Amino acid sequence: MAANFNVVPVKLLELRSDFAVIRAQVPFAVTIWIFNVVVMYLCVYPS
Repeated sequence: MAANFNVVPVKLLELRSDFAVIRAQVPFAVTIWIFNVVVMYLCVYPS
């Protein structure tokens, strides 16, 4: 089902690339992933 959230905007906006929406999400996804890793590390190994 999650794939629909990336496919529908591509078709509605008539973008050339099927991966344009995913490429736009990459910087946010990487930033959130790094933040989550840091938070988990701090929770597991508190100072």
